[in-house]
Amino acid sequence: MKKMLTLMLSLLLMLGALAPAAMAQSVSLPPFEYFGEDIILGQADAANNMYVYECADMDVLLDAIVLYSNILGYYYDVTSFQIDDESSDMFSYFYFTEYTGDADLMPETMDACPAPCYVMIAVGATQESYLAIVMGVDGITFDDDLSRLDQPTYEPPIAGEDGLVIYAPEDYNDAIPGCDALSISDNHYGYRYVSGGAPSYGNGDQKTWDLFVDYINALANSGYYQIALHEKDDLEERYALIYTGPGTVKETFGTKVDETGYALVFDSLLGDVFFYASFDIMLSNIEEVMASKGYDINGGGSNDNGGSSTPERPCPKCSGYKTIKCTSCWGSGQVDTVTLSSGKKSCPKCNGRGTVTCDSCNGSGKM
Repeated sequence: MKKMLTLMLSLLLMLGALAPAAMAQSVSLPPFEYFGEDIILGQADAANNMYVYECADMDVLLDAIVLYSNILGYYYDVTSFQIDDESSDMFSYFYFTEYTGDADLMPETMDACPAPCYVMIAVGATQESYLAIVMGVDGITFDDDLSRLDQPTYEPPIAGEDGLVIYAPEDYNDAIPGCDALSISDNHYGYRYVSGGAPSYGNGDQKTWDLFVDYINALANSGYYQIALHEKDDLEERYALIYTGPGTVKETFGTKVDETGYALVFDSLLGDVFFYASFDIMLSNIEEVMASKGYDINGGGSNDNGGSSTPERPCPKCSGYKTIKCTSCWGSGQVDTVTLSSGKKSCPKCNGRGTVTCDSCNGSGKM
């Protein structure tokens, strides 16, 4: 494994040597290993701001990257977190393209990352484990002691990916109990929380419902959603939210006759909470909930209660368009040749179209 780590580090040094840059005021960021108990520093090249980490569990690694991105954006002014898994056959790139602090830093291109950035994390696999290579531009160090995180000001974001991925209530606030049931409809899905709603006819819990209301207000304050309806009577209290973010929610719905246009609906009915979300919006724990309720998360199965097929959403790789850019000709439809006077020929992989069928959704446009 030490030989493999050395080889990977040497390769990155060769491919991703940073362009010379003027000395800049130093910005100290926290070491990446602080954010995952099983993440181990394998190789360090502080002179080139390059650190190679090893982790046996990909989920631990990805969770650490998400937390790291939130911390960098909130406390260290390193923002615009982006992902690329097409530019390299060896790595997926997680990178930050904006810095809004006071230091004189310049973004740079690292390895095959598709855009100049300030910090990049390249993730790859060996036969034994997973690797994360953390790199920063000139003027960045990775030795902050995290003392600024002791300030009780940080609140985790409730939504990401243009607001189309949101924390489930129980993930956002662990004082909310996990959902008890999952339902699937034509264009939305729902979580049910037994006895989590406003008290009604001997059922419910006001403290838990207050936490749901706080969660609803956090969604409205995120900038991605707006409360379009709030109604209340002795049996029911109901909130309906519309999507106002920069993305697209096509599968809007209503839970009552002649209703439509909503992205999220919260219904405290007879002491239970019913939370409904459009198929275009993914809750953070949807796969876990589907698996626990008997749905086949790998292929359109049904649950034990006769539920319909698993919910679909636009494929994140092709955005629902069913095709992706051909990696042989990079969308041009032509490749180099020495047999024709033009020096070009039709790309054999895409037959000159410039696109190929998406390999994530097999051309369905849905996941």
